[in-house]
Amino acid sequence: MFLQFSIAFGQYSFEIIVNDEENAFLTNGKQDNDGNFILVGRSFVPTNKDRAYHRGAVLMKVDSLGQYIMTTLRFADTNCLLKNVMLTQDSNYLFIGHIGVIDADSNKL
Repeated sequence: MFLQFSIAFGQYSFEIIVNDEENAFLTNGKQDNDGNFILVGRSFVPTNKDRAYHRGAVLMKVDSLGQYIMTTLRFADTNCLLKNVMLTQDSNYLFIGHIGVIDADSNKL
């Protein structure tokens, strides 16, 4: 994955570059009450099938100094995406996305 973005927050600005074998993109982000940025998206990892990819949901939390935690949620034989993150009034996160079975027409939320 090659992921690069910049965030400017008050007097802080930083750039994060994540470089590994996955391809990924971020679709949405919010800043929480503690000044952290919560970012969501999707990753693509090639499978053994012709031109097929295993898609996982990406979660990333970045603090105001640029330190980050990132994880990819992968489930066997699924196609996942996190499209949106919302901050609730009690400072919790609500993630909205999609999960579906690979090679099937069924979708689940």
